[in-house]
Amino acid sequence: MEKELDCLLFERIGKRKIRLTEAGVKFFAFSEEIIKKYNLLLDDLNELKGLKKGQLKVAAPFTTLYHVLPVPLEKYLRLFPLVELTILDRSQQNVIELVKKGEVDFGFLLNSMVPPELDFQPWKQVEVVLLVPKNHPLTAKKM
Repeated sequence: MEKELDCLLFERIGKRKIRLTEAGVKFFAFSEEIIKKYNLLLDDLNELKGLKKGQLKVAAPFTTLYHVLPVPLEKYLRLFPLVELTILDRSQQNVIELVKKGEVDFGFLLNSMVPPELDFQPWKQVEVVLLVPKNHPLTAKKM
């Protein structure tokens, strides 16, 4: 680039250190603007093609993440491959705090844990079972 622009962009300090010259700072700022505009163009073209792009941040407790969400998340990622998905493994109380602070787009937790200041949408019915060893006396009881 220095040859093409006919000016020094880098000040070479020693064998492995460089510093931007005044021309280098201007070129760097110009390059950042071009990259921003290029990314905006890609977003516009993807929108024209009907492709959704953006970020989604979700929080849920371990059990929900690893036992309830894998299949729905796989489907979501197939439908929206350009969405940058961040999934946080957090306790139920921490999920509540993250939603309250707006640090995640939404969270998953038991409906009995929802505080009155937050809205919720029922999603899946969770089936709880009693786990006992084989031939335990409780297996004969009807619940």
